[in-house]
Amino acid sequence: LEPEQEQFVDPLDFVFSELQGNARPDLEHPFSVVVRHQIVGFFVLREKAALPEWAPPGVITLHSFRVGRGYQGHGYGKATIGLVSRWISTNRPSVR
Repeated sequence: LEPEQEQFVDPLDFVFSELQGNARPDLEHPFSVVVRHQIVGFFVLREKAALPEWAPPGVITLHSFRVGRGYQGHGYGKATIGLVSRWISTNRPSVR
């Protein structure tokens, strides 16, 4: 990420540490964004008891979403959001 973008996401080592120490790994879902066998991005979906305090019940929240600096501007972020929406519709149809 560009230095000015770092303020919007936690460092990856912190994110992975939190995921490893999570008491409810079934409620936090890490995903890699892969294009042509290359990881270009990453994000985490949270649900139920793993939701942040500000989120209303019955939703899934998106966290730590990033697309690598060299891959930005190619539509990967936009495509990822579409895939996230489809994943939620397919795997969690009760989510608003």
